[in-house]
Amino acid sequence: MKMNFKYLVLFSAILALFACGDNSITNINDEAKEKGDISFLVLDRTGEALDSVKIQRITDGKTLVTDEFGYSIWKKMEIGTHLYLLSKEGYAPIRYTVNLKDEGKGSVARVPDITQKVVMQKLGATIQGTVMYRDPSSNNLVAASNIPVILSFVNGNFSVTEVVVKTDKNGEYVFKDLPENSSASISIPQTSIEKQFYALSTDIQATIDRANEVQNMSISVLSLIAKNLSLIKSNLSEIDASTPLSLSFSSELDKDSIHSKWTVLTSSGIPVLTSVSLEDSKEISIEPVSGKWEKGEIYTVTGTAYNLEGGTVSVAQNFSVGKSATSAPGQVKGLEVIDDYPYVEITWEAPEGDVTGYDIYYMTNSMKDYLRLTSTANTTFRVLETNLIDFITDTSVKIIVLPYNNHGYPDITEAKAVKYSFN
Repeated sequence: MKMNFKYLVLFSAILALFACGDNSITNINDEAKEKGDISFLVLDRTGEALDSVKIQRITDGKTLVTDEFGYSIWKKMEIGTHLYLLSKEGYAPIRYTVNLKDEGKGSVARVPDITQKVVMQKLGATIQGTVMYRDPSSNNLVAASNIPVILSFVNGNFSVTEVVVKTDKNGEYVFKDLPENSSASISIPQTSIEKQFYALSTDIQATIDRANEVQNMSISVLSLIAKNLSLIKSNLSEIDASTPLSLSFSSELDKDSIHSKWTVLTSSGIPVLTSVSLEDSKEISIEPVSGKWEKGEIYTVTGTAYNLEGGTVSVAQNFSVGKSATSAPGQVKGLEVIDDYPYVEITWEAPEGDVTGYDIYYMTNSMKDYLRLTSTANTTFRVLETNLIDFITDTSVKIIVLPYNNHGYPDITEAKAVKYSFN
């Protein structure tokens, strides 16, 4: 009996040994512990270990390097999120986040030791191309010199996500030392050339396979953008039976703006016979042929104005006769213009009332009226500072934001402006 008992113990030990003989990396969590080790295994694209990779902890700058087997071990790390920057000469630097979690139950902490495999990509690829625009007077293609071209990576966790270069005198741009095994989008923001505005209608997509490849992109032709035109003031909230509608715009209007392009409908959808005239170069006046609007009626005015540079703006707003239109939104709150180089960020809080969208306006020291910069449905707008400088052409600018809905805008004269100065 004693002999059989010994054999039974030995056999059980052998079974236990084989049960633990697994090749995968595991964590033994039987012991209670409040900290864990984070191990990095850094490889290249082929799976070869990378030594001498610098791994820097972002929070305090502490740096370790990988050994000849590609390993670096950070011992006794606290529970939480840890952010690292990995760099090695000839490879694209990357940011990596590791989450260390407590896997214990109840009041007993059991923090695992984890191994994170990271693949780094070699640098050395090149993307180059040419940007041109069509001269409006001669219709010839001309090299677009000294304009910004932006390359943005759409995959990977590279520490540099965007690169900006400028075209040379021949309109050529070159992006060098790009990482292999990556995808990128190339864009050109709205830019000013010979006092005209141009933009790239569709971003260019590129895929980089090898570090030594050179990609020649096709010629990109910029599209001409007409000068912005904005409705900056109206009296739609102040109409009584005998008051003509007055619509003021940001730049001089083409006379075609008043010919068969404006209509007024009653709340029942019945057209009103009106007389439309150009009071001065920037103001349209609309009044009923009968001489009076119907008191208490709600009308809708629609039309399109054109400026001399080819810009257009469409108007579709309601107005009440004999009472103020109270359903337009209020003014935005907390407007800020933030320097987030290379971007400028404009942010604000939504106003009271229903809002369809927001028009952002700007005015420089040399301007008499605000001009619409853009429209958005969000309460934040980001734009490259170089793009603003290209067409604002001043050292500072005032910004206002006007919300709107189907009933119109708040009074532009009551909008709070924020000043932004360029560095």
